Amino acid sequence: MTTTALRNREIIRLTYDQIDFDRKVILVNKGQKTTSDVVYMPNSLVYELERYLHHASIEEWRKTGHSEVFFENNRPLTSESLNKLIKTLCREAGIQKKVTAHSFRHTASILDAAQWN
Repeated sequence: MTTTALRNREIIRLTYDQIDFDRKVILVNKGQKTTSDVVYMPNSLVYELERYLHHASIEEWRKTGHSEVFFENNRPLTSESLNKLIKTLCREAGIQKKVTAHSFRHTASILDAAQWN
């Protein structure tokens, strides 16, 4: 989320057919925006996403006909479940500040601006 600045809804609705590993892009056509757009993936995200998608549980999820990339407890993620997951990870990492999926968009903007300064 930090490297792509995808919105919460774009993450939870992300499907396999939106990911183009050859071009290193994600087609953003499901979510808040009404027009299609592409987001470029850095090599680190390409690597981790390919690794994630080849995990046995992910391959099993896909075999059952699901197209969503991210899920929890055999159900597609929701906005609430994504934010709950982020909250749990932050707590485990000792981060006390309130962090939501939207926080990553702000971080991505700051990082993007910093690279041009």
